[in-house]
Amino acid sequence: MKTNLRILGILLLGLFAISVVGCGREENPPPPEDYVKKLAGDYELIRFEENEDGGIIGLEPPAIVGTLVLVEDGPVYISIVASGAGYEDIRTLETWHATATKIFFATPTDYTLQGDVLTIITKDSDGSTTTVKWRKQ
Repeated sequence: MKTNLRILGILLLGLFAISVVGCGREENPPPPEDYVKKLAGDYELIRFEENEDGGIIGLEPPAIVGTLVLVEDGPVYISIVASGAGYEDIRTLETWHATATKIFFATPTDYTLQGDVLTIITKDSDGSTTTVKWRKQ
């Protein structure tokens, strides 16, 4: 139970950490609306994985369920529930945007989009990596 809560805490910290980040401007950036259009939509969590100290901890439904809604030119809605741990978190962020390799919530985060699977990868200061896979509905 503590492991599940810790994993969820790291996930949320990685996705929604509020910090001051200085971002330089890209030279000749592609139109951001192209990436936003590709990513916008409703997603269902299909895998959560944390790599820490050489070990991998993975959770899949039904142990963890989640919904991610990326509204084009609008907010982000996220809901994550860990059954068995009694944990639920529902959040709304005012805005988001994306480039070819980064999605920006509160901080820039690496992502890949392969078919209908959006993979968001966060690297924490302690060297651990959290990977969350979402399937577009």
